[in-house]
Amino acid sequence: RVGDPVTTSSTVSTVSLGNTPTQVTFSKRETGAGTAELIGATLTISHTEGGTTVVDESWVSGDSAHRDSAGNPVPHVVTGKLKADGVTEYTFTEVGAPAGYTIAGNLVFRIETDGTVKVKQPDGSFVSAGDNTVIMTDAPTKFKIAKVDATSKAYLSGAVFAIVPDVSGKPGSTPVTGFANITSGSAPVTIEKLAAGSYWLVETQAPVGVDSTGNPVHYQLAAPKAFTLTDELLASDAVLTVTVEDTPTTVTVLKLDSDALTTGGEPAGNRVKDAVLTLTRKGDSTVLATHTFDGLSDWILDSGLVEPGATYVLTETLEGTPEGYLSAYSAEFTMAQDGSDRWVVVDTP
Repeated sequence: RVGDPVTTSSTVSTVSLGNTPTQVTFSKRETGAGTAELIGATLTISHTEGGTTVVDESWVSGDSAHRDSAGNPVPHVVTGKLKADGVTEYTFTEVGAPAGYTIAGNLVFRIETDGTVKVKQPDGSFVSAGDNTVIMTDAPTKFKIAKVDATSKAYLSGAVFAIVPDVSGKPGSTPVTGFANITSGSAPVTIEKLAAGSYWLVETQAPVGVDSTGNPVHYQLAAPKAFTLTDELLASDAVLTVTVEDTPTTVTVLKLDSDALTTGGEPAGNRVKDAVLTLTRKGDSTVLATHTFDGLSDWILDSGLVEPGATYVLTETLEGTPEGYLSAYSAEFTMAQDGSDRWVVVDTP
């Protein structure tokens, strides 16, 4: 009845309203290489507020703070720090790529009021991120090496290169680890994961081609070539190609009447006319070439006939010795390793 005291026990129910912190996972991976975390990327999360950019989070992927108990790299997790209002757009930015990788483009995302993470697509729409994980991938740096004949521009396979760092505008002495033994092919060779920077491509072994008759064509070592590699992600048709041209080996044979030298170290003798020389490879009697000197010009062997490092014999017979001179008979010469040389044969009056 109204006004009667309450004589029975009462139960009070308490309703608790709690807020669950937002949680977003950020994973840095190599393009096309599975789910493993990529180590060494410098990353940030930011948003714009009142016209000012606010950096909400920054970290380095795979550093000591991002390892599991077994030492394996793990993703970065942000909890309770980002707004779940379905409006604020956050930008996931790679400030610096790991060595050997290109910098990825920014990813924009927002967090819905229910905590769902959605990533902005190129068409402006937003798509839910699986497991609330925003994944950014880095492609390896990439460039190409092409080895060609200086005249025909045909690709030459079999040349060996090393990549060395640039040191004050000159080639360094030590190859970059992992890039000391690169072999050219019948098409440009693609090289990946070289850190961005300035380098020199150094040819350490010249290729051997084939002429129209099937005979070998030996080549000179090309001069080192400088190039710069960036960490910018480029379209396939914009990828850097470092082209190195090779010239067939060249030997200039001088037929002189003296072995005297100028003060500058150049041959000072007079050219001898009507001398005849034959070229053979040491240990092989096959005549590779024959030349009769006109007393005005030298004998230039520039077709790649002579192999670097190999020893050859120039022979002058009595019949091939001009009147009034002593025959030089046979003289041995070893071709310079770089594929360019000069040999002097003297006929004494």
